[in-house]
Amino acid sequence: MSSHRWTLGMTVGRGDYDAQVWPHIAFLEIDGMEGGAGERKGVYRDVWRDMEGLERYLRMCWMHMVRYDAVMRECGVEPGWEGWVVRVVGQLWEVQTEYVEDEAGGWDVRFV
Repeated sequence: MSSHRWTLGMTVGRGDYDAQVWPHIAFLEIDGMEGGAGERKGVYRDVWRDMEGLERYLRMCWMHMVRYDAVMRECGVEPGWEGWVVRVVGQLWEVQTEYVEDEAGGWDVRFV
């Protein structure tokens, strides 16, 4: 259950701007939306009871990711999907990860 709460928090609670979370809020049908990003409170719907809705939602998310990837690469920027995949898999399935310094002095996350 903690991985589910983490996923909800990452999806609707953390972001630079509210625009990043609205597609997720619409699908999750969150009530009690006072406060901005990072201050979400409310009741979330049980997404497993609407498999068709879940499929539409996941298709929409995939569409946004493909567009984001295309725009970033067109601008000469590497989106860095690998690090996000490692973080999400690590949290959802409690897989051990570690942060390592990269050649540029930044930090990457990888599986242990």
